[in-house]
Amino acid sequence: ARGDLGAAAHHAVALAGEVAWSGRSGSGSAGAGPSTSSTDAAALAAALDPLIRGLCEVAGRAAAANGSVPGGGGATAAWRRRSPPSTLPRSTHPAPGRAFDDAWRAYRAAAAARVHPASYATYQALITASLEAGDAAAALAAFDGLRASPGGLRPNTVTWTALISGLARLARRRREQAGAAPGKAAYALWLELEADPHAAP
Repeated sequence: ARGDLGAAAHHAVALAGEVAWSGRSGSGSAGAGPSTSSTDAAALAAALDPLIRGLCEVAGRAAAANGSVPGGGGATAAWRRRSPPSTLPRSTHPAPGRAFDDAWRAYRAAAAARVHPASYATYQALITASLEAGDAAAALAAFDGLRASPGGLRPNTVTWTALISGLARLARRRREQAGAAPGKAAYALWLELEADPHAAP
């Protein structure tokens, strides 16, 4: 269905599976033009960034409507003002609360097929949506993906600040005991940032 981001995410996951399978099997004959794998990979790469950002927008609206955003404002709000709008139409996703799960599935499936987001804004959207969903592990995984981006993308001050403050808010919200994640992760990132002032240009 047109505008249905959920269906688009399902298609992206299926496409990523085909790309990964083709890469493992070495399908595609030399000299016969672009292989199915390379064609599918190009299609997936073109769709991945707007798809993830669109799903994260839906997730963010759902979190805000439910009052579940862990301390909106600050660096997260600053990033939202700077982020380019999605090129996708407003979603007709039947359950906006699933949007984050769909975004994460598309991201992980594409990564398994060695197709990565090309935009900093896409990684930042995924990190922010993960924090809003209360998923510290996903936020950290997306942050690690940004740091290892084959396109040379790197976290900036906004990313570091949003992630550290978001993890700290999650820790306070859960009233964790000292040393538990995500509070421990926030503290470790802060120490890393202090030790390397060039980590956040």
